Amino acid sequence: MQIGQKYIAVSPATSFDDVDGSLVEFPEKRLQLEVLPKPEKVLVDDGEISTIESLPAHLKSEDWYFVRNLDTGRRHWFTPLDYKLTLLE
Repeated sequence: MQIGQKYIAVSPATSFDDVDGSLVEFPEKRLQLEVLPKPEKVLVDDGEISTIESLPAHLKSEDWYFVRNLDTGRRHWFTPLDYKLTLLE
């Protein structure tokens, strides 16, 4: 994924039997995303205290991207693991 590019990210529907034999189903998930530059600082909130801190090491890795959801306009972190990505033109 490259900064400034837009993608459709699709996680396929899956299902499995849980321990009591019930079928657990997850529907397909489809997102339209624009990759943004990673911020230098992030808001860390544990439910009681909010602080602004430097970007943690795990978010600096190539496994995480800062994106804007093109359907909602919200910005959030995204990892493409379990998603098939298609460039949106």
